[in-house]
Amino acid sequence: MHGAGGGLWKSTDAGVNWVQIGDLPMPNSLGRVLIDPKNEKHLYYVGSVGNASMGFWISQDGGNTWKIPKAFSDGAGKIWSSDVYGIVADPTDFNHIVMTFHYPWPNIEPAAGILESLDGGVSFIPHNPPPGMDHAQGVAFLYNPALGIGNKNTWLVGAGYGGGLFRTTDAGATWKSVSTLQQNHGGFDAHYSSSGNIYIGSTSGLHRSRDNGATWTQITQGLGSNYIYGAIGDGNYLYTSYDFVSLPMNQPFFVSPEGGSDEGTVWTPYSKQTLVEGAFKMTFEPASRTIYSANWSQGAWALKVTP
Repeated sequence: MHGAGGGLWKSTDAGVNWVQIGDLPMPNSLGRVLIDPKNEKHLYYVGSVGNASMGFWISQDGGNTWKIPKAFSDGAGKIWSSDVYGIVADPTDFNHIVMTFHYPWPNIEPAAGILESLDGGVSFIPHNPPPGMDHAQGVAFLYNPALGIGNKNTWLVGAGYGGGLFRTTDAGATWKSVSTLQQNHGGFDAHYSSSGNIYIGSTSGLHRSRDNGATWTQITQGLGSNYIYGAIGDGNYLYTSYDFVSLPMNQPFFVSPEGGSDEGTVWTPYSKQTLVEGAFKMTFEPASRTIYSANWSQGAWALKVTP
């Protein structure tokens, strides 16, 4: 977990205790950290929504030391900018990554392109954006091997401040506009439910796709049209929360049954508990059946869910 200007923190006991680690510069930013599912010492870091991420960082020792790969430094300020916004990894190959940028690229302002690496940052492939794409884009792989959906070349990218979503099925060679929704500042997280539906958030609420991102439907029953970043599921229920940009604080989490033809259509408060700030990013840890939520300026929260 990386807090806003608070450094990098690590827990080895499911969040009971935390220690500060790493030699990253101290950006005033919410960071995104990716951990290699096959090697917990191999990590990526970018600064996300702030304007001081200072590039793309790699650790090979569990986050104790970090460095920017030479290939990234060589292109920063010439082909791409240095301020990375979003990063996602191919679910079948952690060395295959796709990144977006907070600020425009030098030669295509006001837009920013998408940067891809097939070898974990040893080299990079820049992809120019389609017409209508701005900068500060959300990004996701539309790929769930366990469900047999998508592939490594199918991505979803937000248009940044320009509005809308773009989809590519050929790794950025061609793009199609698939929605006019406006993504939040900070992008979005895409979650596949056990039924194969995808959920993402936006400034107008939660949206669902039943065809791997080709078309999108806004879900309003029980949620309205409020800022949401995404949803997460435990196999029985889906969970989401407002981010409170346009709402009074102290709001509950919301749930909807997962699975079936009505999945995700109606949402109700999970309990009477309310939280001051909503979720920026959530994840589900199946072994302990725990949902973890990083809640903007309110730290990390955990919810133990029953089978």
